[in-house]
Amino acid sequence: MASRVEIFKAKNGPVSYCMLRGYNDDAVAPPQGAAYDKCREDVTKALKISAPCQAKNCTFNGAWNGGGGPGQADLYVTSSFYYMAADVGLIDSEATSGKTTPAAFRAAAEKICPMGFVEAKAAYPKVRSVDAPFICMDLIYQYSLLVDGFGLEPTKEITVAQKVKHGEYFIEAAWALGEAIEAVSPTKRLNDA
Repeated sequence: MASRVEIFKAKNGPVSYCMLRGYNDDAVAPPQGAAYDKCREDVTKALKISAPCQAKNCTFNGAWNGGGGPGQADLYVTSSFYYMAADVGLIDSEATSGKTTPAAFRAAAEKICPMGFVEAKAAYPKVRSVDAPFICMDLIYQYSLLVDGFGLEPTKEITVAQKVKHGEYFIEAAWALGEAIEAVSPTKRLNDA
């Protein structure tokens, strides 16, 4: 939701090239509908890709990229990345996780952005009604964040996950998951003793 607000702030004037044709509420869609390249300009502007970098390597808005390394070999992305991939058919929507690439998000955006709002809702019924007007924007944002923001190759295979296995249990993947696992980890408790 926050990314949408920033993308709307980045646009010039009342028209948003990220909105599907026929939708005029939060932002006015141009008569011809969304335009991938123009929307992507607004998205990368909102991400502040060109912001000054005080560290050796930055992602977006001048933030350090964490250094990369072997930890980037197997990337897991969660939350809206999972739901979008499942809703537009990049992964099996019945599975708790699946493999895809940033390029697949781009390809989906390039297919969906030229559609009208009603056409996209019909073609992608798994997308929640409240999210349907933003489907073009969200796909472009996710692609741009992964490729421009985090520097992934478009063909890099990533895992999108709703749940991850920890021990014998599947745990809902959420922003606090890593902290929670660390906090209750037996190894952590032994090291802290």
